[in-house]
Amino acid sequence: MCRRYYRSFHESGMEAMAGLSATDNSAIFPQERCDVNPATFQPVILEIPPSRNRQLVTMRWGMIPRFAKSLTLFRGSATMNAKAETLSMRSMWLDPLYNGRCLVPVSGFYEWKDSDLDRKSYAVEMTNRKPFALAALWDSWKNPLNDQEILSYSIITTQSNNLLDCVSTRMPVIVEACNYDRWLTRDEKSNPPYDLLRPLASEKMTLTECESQPLDHRPN
Repeated sequence: MCRRYYRSFHESGMEAMAGLSATDNSAIFPQERCDVNPATFQPVILEIPPSRNRQLVTMRWGMIPRFAKSLTLFRGSATMNAKAETLSMRSMWLDPLYNGRCLVPVSGFYEWKDSDLDRKSYAVEMTNRKPFALAALWDSWKNPLNDQEILSYSIITTQSNNLLDCVSTRMPVIVEACNYDRWLTRDEKSNPPYDLLRPLASEKMTLTECESQPLDHRPN
């Protein structure tokens, strides 16, 4: 499960990593480190057809499917994650799986040991300490009360690798840079790249116990 993540880089770090055009995203990427909670609005990376240019779009973490009657069932952390194993079995994930794949830029994410009574938290990063991207799905919902459109996303999770297995049974799907094109590109003639929905190799990641608890660290 991915309950919280964080960023500690400015937009230039993401532009270089994801092939984004150099634009002023200072409002999207604040200079200071940012701990991210569900139900907040955060930058995600999309590929815009037919040009296939990539751009940053601000969306709400916690996907609201387009068929939702209201926000009642989709508040807080209810849809912050989507299980990779069941994406093709639920209608709310199926269309975004084909038409709404995106990437979430992060510096790292937090995990909490499931059996710990004191809820010890751990920070997970890449061994090279560089930013990386989580696989996600997005959708657009229009509020019937005021016609306001809300873009929102869910982070895809899979079973944990050997490094994280001692902490949690689930982890977010990490998409390596060499596979960004495959994950982002919409192709109606082919199936989604299911083979990317797997745990990243343990040797590419680090796990560190946090000295202090992240803000609002308790899972909802």
